[in-house]
Amino acid sequence: PMNLSRVLAPLSSIVVLLALLFVAAAPAQAQTTWTGTTGNWATGGNWSNGVPVSNADAFINNSGTATLTGSGAVNSLFVGYNAAGSFTIDGGSLASSYEVYIGYSANGTASITSGSWNATSTNIYVGLVSGSSTFTISGGTVSSANGIVGHAGATGTTTVSGGSWTTSGDMSIGQDGGTGTLTLSGGNVTAGALRFALNTTSHGTVNLNSGVLLTAEVSEGTGSGGAHLNFNGGTLRASAANSSFFSGLDAGDVQLLAGGGTIDTNGHNIGIATAIQGAGSLTKTGTGTLTL
Repeated sequence: PMNLSRVLAPLSSIVVLLALLFVAAAPAQAQTTWTGTTGNWATGGNWSNGVPVSNADAFINNSGTATLTGSGAVNSLFVGYNAAGSFTIDGGSLASSYEVYIGYSANGTASITSGSWNATSTNIYVGLVSGSSTFTISGGTVSSANGIVGHAGATGTTTVSGGSWTTSGDMSIGQDGGTGTLTLSGGNVTAGALRFALNTTSHGTVNLNSGVLLTAEVSEGTGSGGAHLNFNGGTLRASAANSSFFSGLDAGDVQLLAGGGTIDTNGHNIGIATAIQGAGSLTKTGTGTLTL
């Protein structure tokens, strides 16, 4: 009779060999690095491996500046990676498939004056590991799953003077040992939750000088650096009912500066047990009840 074990053994060896050949043939994740000084994102000669595409990681880390005025796509984007880099959207639109790092062990700078930056399925980090990085939004729209400003030892600063940044998840200001600052002097920020000082020595500050911050919750984590929420003319608007709209914030963390501040209940009933201090005035707007 036929010995099946002798027949199957070489067949299994062939299957394993084919699998190994397939793995060896699988292409590595494409990468391209900015080689220009100040120039157009869409110019192939400004990149080491051509203009980024949706399955390619892009690095801007030669102290140069890439400016996007048309449409673009990228997998992960590193603006400053072990060396400084800068990126601007000026009327263009960028779709990011995976993580965005504005400063990764380096100083990174990004800005948007008009246009759009779509990172809805991923996160935008402003400062990671080390360095001091900035993100400036003066117009246009930015969307991401989460926003993390100042993470893991880095300092991150985001300023919104126009346009908007919307996250479907959290906006974290100072996380895992980072120092973060978010300043609104116009425009809008929308987040599922606004979180400060998450873990270790983190420190977070939010300055509401103008514009609107829309969220369902404002909370402070366990970071020893603490949290500061400063009203100086801006509006904090509730996106949902919440009897503990502020959580974890200590006395002195929430200040009304000379410009005062507005809390818009926006049709929801919300409660705030944290003491709100300072010389400025507090204005309540919107239907719904604010319980202090």
